[in-house]
Amino acid sequence: MKILFDSHIWQSINSPALLDISSPFAPVSKIHLWLRDETTAGLKGKAAAHDFYCLYLCLEGSGRIDVDGIPHYLEAGEALGVLPKHPHQRLKSPGQVKFLLIRFLTGEPEFIQRLFNGILRFDNSLEIFIQNLVSAYETALRDTTGQNQNEVGLYLALLLNRLTVCDQKSFFEPVSNKRIHDALQLIISPENLDQSLRDTAKKLGITPGHLSDLIHDNLGYAPRHLKRMVRHRVAVNYLLHSALSISQISDAAGFKSVYAFSRFFKSVSGISPSAFRRLHEKNTDY
Repeated sequence: MKILFDSHIWQSINSPALLDISSPFAPVSKIHLWLRDETTAGLKGKAAAHDFYCLYLCLEGSGRIDVDGIPHYLEAGEALGVLPKHPHQRLKSPGQVKFLLIRFLTGEPEFIQRLFNGILRFDNSLEIFIQNLVSAYETALRDTTGQNQNEVGLYLALLLNRLTVCDQKSFFEPVSNKRIHDALQLIISPENLDQSLRDTAKKLGITPGHLSDLIHDNLGYAPRHLKRMVRHRVAVNYLLHSALSISQISDAAGFKSVYAFSRFFKSVSGISPSAFRRLHEKNTDY
């Protein structure tokens, strides 16, 4: 996907302007936009965690985004959404990668919820939506009239709406190879969360090293990262959608102690399980 932009947006990369938009077209505000075309192999720094919704669209090349300490691999034509308060680092790649990062606030997250449940696949039909959004954004940076700001909201709404109907692949996409499929099911099965890699490999009749290579080569994840991802999702699900105690959730997520669970959850989410539940208690459904 070849997209040309004028130089104005590049002047804003180091200190980007912030468009505080309350558009009638999209319930979003405080929109930031970055286009990056770079080699990021040497990218360092801590993961960011803030109140914004982040949407990464990989336009050319491929790279990796670490979200909650879990790596997600994006190819050209794929997009990934990151929810507020989730620590993440921008797209990294050993080679050249071009991506668009959109950061915004919204008071109505339901309309974009699907964008944050997996990796979206898009095609060249999305190009015009991206071009229109970036063009409107550049115009609004130069002339911050209400009409220009509303156009940014309009084109962002059109882009988000288009993305919600794109094909989506789960973070745990089904695989055809039976051995890989069996290994994956053992690793991510909730009842096996307390098992070691050695135990899983023994059930499959292979060595731990072979199992690790098998999963990583075919899925792009190390087994420990898959287990870490599942444990976090299990914990978040119980915290948001059950009245179980922290101790009971710790057991359900495969931890031997509440202390180990709390330390793990805080390392991933940035806050303790109790604080996470209090923060989201108005959205719980029990």
